[in-house]
Amino acid sequence: MDSEEFEEIPWSHLIPDTTPSGNRTVMIAGGIVIALVVGVFGARMLGGAEQQTVLEPVSSSSPTVNVDSPVELAVTVPPTTAAANVLYTEADLMASLSPSAAPSVSATYFATRFVRDFFTVDGDVAARARLAALFVDGDQLPLPHGQDMPTTYVEWTGVVRSVTTPAGLDVVVAFQMLEESDGSGEDFVRSDVLEATVSLVAVGDGYAVASLPSVSVSTTPQPLASWVGSATAPQWVIDSAMREIGRFASDADVIAAELVDGGDWRVVLLATRSGVSWPIQLRVLVTP
Repeated sequence: MDSEEFEEIPWSHLIPDTTPSGNRTVMIAGGIVIALVVGVFGARMLGGAEQQTVLEPVSSSSPTVNVDSPVELAVTVPPTTAAANVLYTEADLMASLSPSAAPSVSATYFATRFVRDFFTVDGDVAARARLAALFVDGDQLPLPHGQDMPTTYVEWTGVVRSVTTPAGLDVVVAFQMLEESDGSGEDFVRSDVLEATVSLVAVGDGYAVASLPSVSVSTTPQPLASWVGSATAPQWVIDSAMREIGRFASDADVIAAELVDGGDWRVVLLATRSGVSWPIQLRVLVTP
């Protein structure tokens, strides 16, 4: 006996199609238009996202640069700090190459340091040798430093003037001392404002003291290599030197004299002030 086979047919195929063919065409066309609109909108959205990503790193404080304008690009170049028309000398260039090189000590600084050390007697045993080394010939100078003498200090110094000489430079230094007092109730007393003329000569890259300092305000000593004099001065020269040294010292002794060019006399005295004796030179003019 043969088996029977049954075929299932959907109901939609059995119901007749009543949709007009024209409406179906319109629906298909509408779907295509909608797809195109969605595609264009999506492309614009993607393009806008890419442009926004490029602009995000730009800081709000950065200057706005118009890439289409070369003038705007030139404005953004930072200005240089060095002027284009500045001319540098060789010394300026060498100073920039070796900034650690210290310049030589100036003559005025050397003179003020010398006056401070010369008129300061505080018991420093090394001060005598240190001070003698500043002279051209100071090994035999009767300096009071390092000896048992009253104490004196130089409170301040100041350069009054400097005069160029054939041998070097004369620097006039004003100073004031604090001197140990013998009176009761006071340890030190302040001196009058004094002036010392220091004669300097150039030695190597520095200076040296050519002769003993002079406390005379009215004369300028001639720089000499040695403090020792061999001549015997007339009495009027000795008297004039003693009167002049009285402005500084309470007592003095003439220890050397020398006749210099022009007929003037250089007199070296051991001048005592506040119990301390300093070798001081004076120039006595032949025609006062």
